[in-house]
Amino acid sequence: MYYRNSNNLLGLYASMTSLLLFLLLVSMTLVEQRVVFADTIKGAIRQRIGNYDMEMKTLPQNPVVNTNSKIQLRIGSVEGDELVDIPIVIRISKGGSELTRTNPLSVTYGHLTFPYTFNQSGIYSLDVDVYDTSYNSQNITFTFPITVVNQFMSFFTPSEPLNAVYVVIVLIVVSIISGIAGTVYIRRKKAHAMES
Repeated sequence: MYYRNSNNLLGLYASMTSLLLFLLLVSMTLVEQRVVFADTIKGAIRQRIGNYDMEMKTLPQNPVVNTNSKIQLRIGSVEGDELVDIPIVIRISKGGSELTRTNPLSVTYGHLTFPYTFNQSGIYSLDVDVYDTSYNSQNITFTFPITVVNQFMSFFTPSEPLNAVYVVIVLIVVSIISGIAGTVYIRRKKAHAMES
Protein backbone atom coordinates (compact mmCIF):
# COMPACT_ATOMS: atom_id res chain seq x y z
CA MET A 1 0.00 0.00 0.00
CA TYR A 2 2.82 2.42 0.85
CA TYR A 3 4.63 1.77 -2.46
CA ARG A 4 1.47 2.29 -4.45
CA ASN A 5 0.77 5.74 -3.00
CA SER A 6 4.39 6.85 -3.32
CA ASN A 7 4.47 5.76 -6.99
CA ASN A 8 1.30 7.72 -7.69
CA LEU A 9 2.75 10.78 -5.98
CA LEU A 10 6.04 10.43 -7.84
CA GLY A 11 4.24 10.13 -11.18
CA LEU A 12 2.05 13.11 -10.34
CA TYR A 13 5.16 15.07 -9.33
CA ALA A 14 6.96 14.26 -12.62
CA SER A 15 3.90 15.21 -14.68
CA MET A 16 3.30 18.44 -12.77
CA THR A 17 6.98 19.40 -13.01
CA SER A 18 6.95 18.94 -16.77
CA LEU A 19 3.71 20.91 -17.09
CA LEU A 20 5.00 23.78 -14.93
CA LEU A 21 8.28 23.92 -16.86
CA PHE A 22 6.37 24.00 -20.14
CA LEU A 23 4.05 26.79 -18.91
CA LEU A 24 7.04 28.76 -17.61
CA LEU A 25 8.76 28.57 -20.99
CA VAL A 26 5.61 29.60 -22.85
CA SER A 27 5.08 32.55 -20.51
CA MET A 28 8.72 33.64 -20.97
CA THR A 29 8.22 33.89 -24.71
CA LEU A 30 4.96 35.81 -24.39
CA VAL A 31 6.14 38.32 -21.78
CA GLU A 32 9.46 39.26 -23.36
CA GLN A 33 9.97 43.01 -23.19
CA ARG A 34 12.71 45.03 -24.77
CA VAL A 35 13.38 48.55 -25.87
CA VAL A 36 13.74 48.60 -29.64
CA PHE A 37 14.87 51.52 -31.73
CA ALA A 38 13.57 51.79 -35.24
CA ASP A 39 15.46 49.70 -37.76
CA THR A 40 18.21 48.26 -35.55
CA ILE A 41 20.54 45.54 -36.83
CA LYS A 42 19.78 42.21 -35.17
CA GLY A 43 22.79 40.71 -33.40
CA ALA A 44 24.94 43.82 -33.84
CA ILE A 45 27.57 45.25 -31.52
CA ARG A 46 26.34 48.62 -30.26
CA GLN A 47 28.33 51.62 -29.06
CA ARG A 48 27.18 55.03 -27.91
CA ILE A 49 29.37 58.13 -27.98
CA GLY A 50 27.92 61.58 -27.40
CA ASN A 51 24.64 61.93 -29.29
CA TYR A 52 25.45 59.05 -31.67
CA ASP A 53 24.46 55.41 -31.47
CA MET A 54 26.44 53.10 -33.82
CA GLU A 55 25.79 49.42 -34.56
CA MET A 56 28.10 47.05 -36.43
CA LYS A 57 27.59 43.49 -37.62
CA THR A 58 29.62 41.32 -39.95
CA LEU A 59 28.14 38.78 -42.32
CA PRO A 60 29.05 36.05 -41.60
CA GLN A 61 29.33 36.65 -37.86
CA ASN A 62 32.97 35.53 -37.91
CA PRO A 63 34.37 36.36 -41.35
CA VAL A 64 36.46 33.65 -43.04
CA VAL A 65 39.86 34.34 -44.59
CA ASN A 66 39.77 35.09 -48.35
CA THR A 67 35.97 35.04 -48.62
CA ASN A 68 33.67 37.97 -49.30
CA SER A 69 32.32 39.49 -46.09
CA LYS A 70 29.96 42.35 -45.46
CA ILE A 71 30.20 44.90 -42.67
CA GLN A 72 26.81 46.39 -41.84
CA LEU A 73 26.74 49.74 -40.09
CA ARG A 74 23.86 51.71 -38.63
CA ILE A 75 24.24 55.18 -37.21
CA GLY A 76 21.49 57.04 -35.42
CA SER A 77 20.91 59.47 -32.61
CA VAL A 78 20.61 58.32 -29.01
CA GLU A 79 16.87 59.03 -29.28
CA GLY A 80 16.64 56.41 -32.05
CA ASP A 81 16.28 58.82 -34.97
CA GLU A 82 17.93 57.91 -38.25
CA LEU A 83 20.48 60.46 -39.39
CA VAL A 84 20.56 61.28 -43.10
CA ASP A 85 23.76 61.65 -45.18
CA ILE A 86 26.32 61.50 -42.37
CA PRO A 87 29.89 61.50 -43.74
CA ILE A 88 32.13 58.72 -42.35
CA VAL A 89 35.52 57.18 -43.06
CA ILE A 90 36.09 53.45 -42.50
CA ARG A 91 39.53 52.26 -41.43
CA ILE A 92 40.49 48.60 -41.01
CA SER A 93 43.73 47.72 -39.26
CA LYS A 94 45.46 44.70 -37.76
CA GLY A 95 48.23 44.76 -35.21
CA GLY A 96 48.45 48.56 -35.32
CA SER A 97 49.05 48.81 -39.07
CA GLU A 98 46.30 50.30 -41.19
CA LEU A 99 45.21 48.04 -44.08
CA THR A 100 42.33 50.00 -45.59
CA ARG A 101 41.05 53.56 -45.44
CA THR A 102 38.07 54.73 -47.45
CA ASN A 103 37.40 58.16 -48.81
CA PRO A 104 34.53 59.90 -47.00
CA LEU A 105 31.33 57.90 -47.51
CA SER A 106 27.82 59.24 -47.09
CA VAL A 107 25.65 57.07 -44.85
CA THR A 108 22.23 57.41 -46.46
CA TYR A 109 19.35 57.10 -44.00
CA GLY A 110 21.65 55.79 -41.29
CA HIS A 111 22.64 52.49 -42.97
CA LEU A 112 25.74 51.37 -44.87
CA THR A 113 26.96 47.96 -46.06
CA PHE A 114 30.68 47.77 -46.73
CA PRO A 115 32.05 44.70 -48.56
CA TYR A 116 35.51 43.55 -47.52
CA THR A 117 37.76 40.48 -47.90
CA PHE A 118 40.11 39.72 -45.02
CA ASN A 119 43.48 38.19 -46.04
CA GLN A 120 44.60 36.70 -42.69
CA SER A 121 42.97 35.23 -39.62
CA GLY A 122 43.12 37.14 -36.36
CA ILE A 123 41.55 40.13 -34.68
CA TYR A 124 41.10 43.25 -36.78
CA SER A 125 40.13 46.73 -35.68
CA LEU A 126 37.32 48.50 -37.51
CA ASP A 127 37.45 52.25 -36.88
CA VAL A 128 34.55 54.36 -38.09
CA ASP A 129 35.27 58.10 -38.08
CA VAL A 130 32.05 60.11 -37.99
CA TYR A 131 32.32 63.68 -39.21
CA ASP A 132 29.74 65.28 -36.95
CA THR A 133 27.65 67.71 -38.97
CA SER A 134 24.52 67.45 -36.84
CA TYR A 135 25.50 68.29 -33.27
CA ASN A 136 28.86 69.87 -32.39
CA SER A 137 31.06 69.60 -35.53
CA GLN A 138 33.60 67.29 -33.88
CA ASN A 139 34.96 64.05 -35.28
CA ILE A 140 34.01 60.94 -33.33
CA THR A 141 35.68 57.53 -33.74
CA PHE A 142 33.88 54.26 -33.05
CA THR A 143 36.14 51.20 -32.75
CA PHE A 144 34.88 47.62 -33.17
CA PRO A 145 36.82 44.34 -33.01
CA ILE A 146 36.35 41.83 -35.84
CA THR A 147 37.51 38.24 -35.38
CA VAL A 148 38.45 36.56 -38.66
CA VAL A 149 38.84 32.77 -38.74
CA ASN A 150 40.56 30.49 -41.22
CA GLN A 151 38.69 27.94 -43.35
CA PHE A 152 39.19 25.10 -40.83
CA MET A 153 37.91 27.08 -37.83
CA SER A 154 34.84 28.31 -39.72
CA PHE A 155 33.26 24.87 -39.23
CA PHE A 156 33.42 25.25 -35.45
CA THR A 157 31.96 28.74 -35.15
CA PRO A 158 28.23 29.39 -35.46
CA SER A 159 27.19 31.55 -38.38
CA GLU A 160 24.54 33.26 -36.26
CA PRO A 161 24.30 33.80 -32.51
CA LEU A 162 22.12 31.38 -30.56
CA ASN A 163 18.59 32.71 -30.75
CA ALA A 164 16.23 32.71 -27.74
CA VAL A 165 13.67 30.78 -29.81
CA TYR A 166 16.13 27.90 -30.21
CA VAL A 167 16.80 27.85 -26.48
CA VAL A 168 13.06 27.75 -25.74
CA ILE A 169 12.52 24.93 -28.26
CA VAL A 170 15.34 22.87 -26.72
CA LEU A 171 13.97 23.41 -23.21
CA ILE A 172 10.46 22.41 -24.31
CA VAL A 173 11.76 19.23 -25.96
CA VAL A 174 13.82 18.36 -22.87
CA SER A 175 10.83 18.91 -20.57
CA ILE A 176 8.58 16.73 -22.76
CA ILE A 177 11.17 13.95 -22.94
CA SER A 178 11.76 14.09 -19.18
CA GLY A 179 8.01 13.99 -18.54
CA ILE A 180 7.59 10.97 -20.80
CA ALA A 181 10.63 9.23 -19.28
CA GLY A 182 9.35 9.91 -15.75
CA THR A 183 5.90 8.60 -16.61
CA VAL A 184 7.30 5.42 -18.21
CA TYR A 185 9.60 4.86 -15.23
CA ILE A 186 6.74 5.23 -12.75
CA ARG A 187 4.47 2.89 -14.73
CA ARG A 188 7.18 0.24 -14.92
CA LYS A 189 7.86 0.59 -11.24
CA LYS A 190 4.12 0.22 -10.54
CA ALA A 191 3.90 -2.87 -12.72
CA HIS A 192 6.92 -4.40 -10.98
CA ALA A 193 5.43 -3.62 -7.55
CA MET A 194 2.10 -5.20 -8.53
CA GLU A 195 3.88 -8.38 -9.68
CA SER A 196 5.63 -8.72 -6.32
